[in-house]
Amino acid sequence: MRIYNEERPHSALNGKTPHYIYTTQPKLGSVALSESAIRFRTDKVDQEGKITIRYMNKIRHLGIGRGYAGKRVYALISGKEVTVMLIGSGEIIGEYILDPNKNYHARKQQ
Repeated sequence: MRIYNEERPHSALNGKTPHYIYTTQPKLGSVALSESAIRFRTDKVDQEGKITIRYMNKIRHLGIGRGYAGKRVYALISGKEVTVMLIGSGEIIGEYILDPNKNYHARKQQ
C-alpha cells in the first residue's frame, strides 16, 4: 500500500503519486456560515405554540403563539434575525432577534 500511494506514479494523476496529490492540495475543512448567510426552512408549530431552529450549533425555541398550533410556517433566518410567516398567506406572524445566551425567544415587541 505504501508503494502504491507514495512511490508508484499514476497516469491518471499526470505521473504523480496519490500521496503527493493528497498532501499538496488545500483542504476544505469545516465551513462556517457567515453572519450574512440566509437560511430558509419550513416547520409546523407545536401544540405549545413553538418552533425550533438551530442557531450557533444549538437548538433554539421561538414562541409563535398557541393560536398557531398545528399551522405550517416558513422561517427566514438571516444572521441573528428570524422572520416567521404562515405558509399559504405569507402573513408575517413573528419577528425575532436571537440571543446566543437564551434558548427561548419571544416575538419582538412592535
